[in-house]
Amino acid sequence: MEPPSYRYFIKNALLLGIPIALQSLLMSSLGFVDSLMISQLGTEEVAAAGIGARIFWVSIVLVWGLGSGMGILLAQYWGANDKKGLKRYLALGTVVTQGLAFLCFVICFFMPTLLPSLFAPSEAVLALAGDYVQLLGIAMCLSGLSIAADTALRSIGQTRTNLYVSILEVGLNVALNYILIFGYLGLPAMGLIGAGIGSVIARLIRLFLVLAIIYATFLPWHLDGKMSLKHLKAAWFLSFLPSLIQSWQAL
Repeated sequence: MEPPSYRYFIKNALLLGIPIALQSLLMSSLGFVDSLMISQLGTEEVAAAGIGARIFWVSIVLVWGLGSGMGILLAQYWGANDKKGLKRYLALGTVVTQGLAFLCFVICFFMPTLLPSLFAPSEAVLALAGDYVQLLGIAMCLSGLSIAADTALRSIGQTRTNLYVSILEVGLNVALNYILIFGYLGLPAMGLIGAGIGSVIARLIRLFLVLAIIYATFLPWHLDGKMSLKHLKAAWFLSFLPSLIQSWQAL
């Protein structure tokens, strides 16, 4: 059997890589559009949104780092056609990723002014940032499962599926933010809180969609891989921890 040609390799690399690049660009542009709309509310809202965005970004990067660690293992088992190992580390990675996302949620939702106070804002900005961070905490909690599902799909080559879902999420988020921030379609103008609610709704719809896709994709395998402390320890030191450290260094 002849090895694949360079043309074959480049073609498949582009087919996998271009959707990932477009998805990253799309998700980055969402923050720009949000800032553009919030900038019309006032300087205090802009400052509070900036604080919330920094906290959200750091949390998501760390959760994404754990998801990337899971992706390394899933890609290996997928390539080896090891369905048992794939199921096991999909379940394990989802638990670890969602665990960190839930920790971020607890801090942001139940202590909403703790992290914003580190930026030494004024009382008015701190109050706005606290309310906004509470809503972002809910979005963080939803992001754990979503990132795990995205990583699983990416690891088996379904990068275009992630791109299509991201297009839907970003489009929905922008539309909801516009309606809720400025008060259209008979709804009251909610300002910065409207931006947070829009993000939560869009993230929730994305979560339901990717979970449905994951369920349909892995249904024949029943996702019943057994986990143990031994598997967790091996995955943590081989994949999760290095990916988490790399994500922290990228901040």
